[in-house]
Order: sequence, then structure tokens, then C-alpha cells
Amino acid sequence: MRRSQGSNGQKLSPAARHKAANAPIAVGVLLASALIGYFRSMAMAIEILRNTSTEWKTCDESTTLNITYALMPWKEKPGSLEVQQNWRTIERETQARTRTMIDTFFKKLESGPQTAKDYCAQMHGLRESATLSVQQTFADAAQVNALVAQEAAQGARDLAKVQFGCTLILASTGCILAMAAQCPRYWRRPTSA
Repeated sequence: MRRSQGSNGQKLSPAARHKAANAPIAVGVLLASALIGYFRSMAMAIEILRNTSTEWKTCDESTTLNITYALMPWKEKPGSLEVQQNWRTIERETQARTRTMIDTFFKKLESGPQTAKDYCAQMHGLRESATLSVQQTFADAAQVNALVAQEAAQGARDLAKVQFGCTLILASTGCILAMAAQCPRYWRRPTSA
């Protein structure tokens, strides 16, 4: 069958011949776009993992908390575990890694389709692993922050107990002093005459 004829043997119009001639190019562009998106997603997952870290931030905003924890040196100041990500670096490194991965893919493709398929499977596994690791980092930070919140609540209860104890001691001391002021003769020492 010639290119100028359709599948049923009829002659194709010039517009139809143009479409038919450019169909492989359109498919190639679509495949290239999908390939770039596929490798970009893998590169981004890897770069997010590489540029994600956690940092402990101590809470220093409250003067009351600072004084309280200065009086209780056995307690550490409260804070939170923050997940840090540098998105400018992630974007820049993702672009570079995507180019490298596509170049590597085409080099593997020269060795045969199975080699290229194995490379894609390996990169897919890296993406899955990186995604799970980043998710675990966020989950760990949330768990640590929940434990810190529980510890802070326990610290508040302990502080309330200390405050109650201090209030009782001050009240008792006040009562004793008031009784002493009202009954001075009972507190005097007998004098020897």
C-alpha cells in the first residue's frame, strides 16, 4: 500500500497525507514529553530526599518559660523538630539530574531495550525508596513533636504542683507569723529572776 492511499485503498487528500506523514513526529514528541516527565519525577524524588533534613528549634519566645526552665535545670527547654527543605536547590539539582538520567537512558538504549528497561526499573525503585524515606522523615518529626507536646503538658502539671506546694508553704508561714503576732506572751522565754 502506498502512502497516498488509505487503508481501504482510496486516495488520501493532501491534508490527510500531511497528517499521516507527521503522525510519527507527533507520537515521538508525546513520548519524549512523557519520558522527560517520568525522569523528572524520579529526579525530583531523589533530590527532595537529598535536600531534606530535620533541625531542633528551641522555643525562646516566652520570658515565663525561660525563667521557669532556668529554675528547673534538670528539664530541657521545649521546642520542636522542624523539617527543612531548600526548594531552590531541589529545583536546580532536579533539572541537572533529569538531564543526566535522560542521557544515561539513551546510552542504555544503545545497548538494547532490555538494558534501558532495567535502568528505568532501577530508577523507579530509587524514586519509591526516596519517597518513602521523605514520608518517614515527616512522620518521625510529627511523632517527636507529639511526644514533646506530651512532655510539655506533663511539665505544666509538674509546675502547677510546685506552685501549689509553694502556695501552701507561704500560707502556712503566714498563719504561723500571724499567730506569733497575736500571741507574743506564748513565745517569750521565761526570765530567771
